[in-house]
Amino acid sequence: MTATEAELKQQIKGILLTNRQKGYSRLAKASYDFIKPAANRYPFQYFWDTCLHVLMLCDVGEVNLAKKQMVSLFRLQEPNGFIGHMIFWRKFTWLFSSKLEDVLQTRPSFKHIRPQMSALTQPTLIAMAVKRIYETDNDKEFLRKVVPNITAYLDWLNANRNFDGDGLLSIITPYESGVDYKPSFDSVLGFKKGIGKLGLYARAGKVDLVNFLCRYNLPKLHQKKLFIVKDVIFNTFYAQDLSYLADLLEILGMDSSLYRTHAHEVAKQIQKQMYSKADAAFFDIDCKTGKHLKTYTPSILFPLLLPDISKAISHEVITKHFIMKQTFGAKFPITSVASTDPTFLATESHYIWRGPTWVLYNWTAFKVLKLHGYNKQAKEISESTLALIGKSGFREYYNPHTGQGYGAKNFTWSGLILEML
Repeated sequence: MTATEAELKQQIKGILLTNRQKGYSRLAKASYDFIKPAANRYPFQYFWDTCLHVLMLCDVGEVNLAKKQMVSLFRLQEPNGFIGHMIFWRKFTWLFSSKLEDVLQTRPSFKHIRPQMSALTQPTLIAMAVKRIYETDNDKEFLRKVVPNITAYLDWLNANRNFDGDGLLSIITPYESGVDYKPSFDSVLGFKKGIGKLGLYARAGKVDLVNFLCRYNLPKLHQKKLFIVKDVIFNTFYAQDLSYLADLLEILGMDSSLYRTHAHEVAKQIQKQMYSKADAAFFDIDCKTGKHLKTYTPSILFPLLLPDISKAISHEVITKHFIMKQTFGAKFPITSVASTDPTFLATESHYIWRGPTWVLYNWTAFKVLKLHGYNKQAKEISESTLALIGKSGFREYYNPHTGQGYGAKNFTWSGLILEML
């Protein structure tokens, strides 16, 4: 039996509160209050997970807790504006992590042998999250407190990841995309296109090892170009957050023109550089070769979230991949790579984002389709997502053919279903 919206809200609120962690870090000399995506598998505070949790908390009537999530995320922001994609608050920190990549993704020093934050970042949703908080309770004092943090972070991205000066940002490892083993990165890593296996892990690990040995010196990494990619998801959310920051500045009566203009410029470059008319798709770019990384994943439609993208292009992408042909179709869509791609695997794997259905992709596709008036297709995605949760509970990802749940249990991201109701 399908749960009602009220029942879903209670279930999701229960998961969020159960996964909540709060306390004081003597090592960081700061208090924290964050929600883990899952109780055991993901023990830290994660950048874009925190932003997604804010959306859910506002949906379930916990706006004050949503504010605490953002304050905690900004607590260890560096003076230059940088925020890492993982913050290791508790005693179960970097030094005791069971994952090698967690160690390699930090920058130890003589002063901080155990860093409290990773040296990587993730797609930015911070301005979106804060705007949602404001829309929920109209608290301008909270805005005044956190808008400088948002401004500093977006300024850091522009100053440090706009390597080519064209407005588009680059990521320095697959993990910064938020979709770790995204198949479009295989050729950059030197992995022969196919189902994920140990060689893929080793190649991604080599990137992190080189980054670590270079102490995350960004000019040096850009020069090496071992892995420098202009990622569609990363840049779409960046352009979107620039626009949301402009909105927040205007609410506070401040000049927003710089960020509004920059948002338009980034969107223009996304359309100019990333769009392939022949494929009716937006593709990541390998900065070493300048070529599109032509693999069909749901990120081909992410830029359609941006109002600056041509309406004709938006129609082309949706028509080709969601109307005429179901590129990501399955019994429980949408697949995280086209099922015809040699990388596709529907079942559980360490090499995630290579076949199964993820609610984050469904949420984004739903938003795109609704935005452009494709209500029937949007409803199909929301109903399918609801069916997955009803069948297998709140899981990390799902088999697109059977609906079986995989990965972490009571995984918070499935709470994005509230955004689709």
